[in-house]
Amino acid sequence: MRYDLSVDVFALGCLMVELYLGFEPFPGNDTIDQLNKIFAILGTPTGESWPEGYHFIQEKGIFFHNYEQVDLESNIPGVCQEGLDLIQRILVNNPRERLTTSEILAHPYFYDVKGILPPKVMEYVRRQ
Repeated sequence: MRYDLSVDVFALGCLMVELYLGFEPFPGNDTIDQLNKIFAILGTPTGESWPEGYHFIQEKGIFFHNYEQVDLESNIPGVCQEGLDLIQRILVNNPRERLTTSEILAHPYFYDVKGILPPKVMEYVRRQ
């Protein structure tokens, strides 16, 4: 496993969720704990959904509970449909299935910048 731009794309998704929630979505104590928290929300990767990640985990002898993906819409209050779609297409375990930065910028979430800010950010902006 190597670092590439898809890691930054995933981080962007985490930041978007944090703006809606007001706290970090996957606050792990260490790498394994953080991965466990990610998988608890996004679902545990399988050999079919993310072959490289699944085999890497197997080779390292790491065990994760077999989580199913949760419904993000019910867990991110105030998210608009375009925001939810963008988050769901960024926060994907398999980096090859995540949107690219160009695809993100072309996403409908950014068509009309009015009203796309999460409610907690709007509250902060109004107080300033």
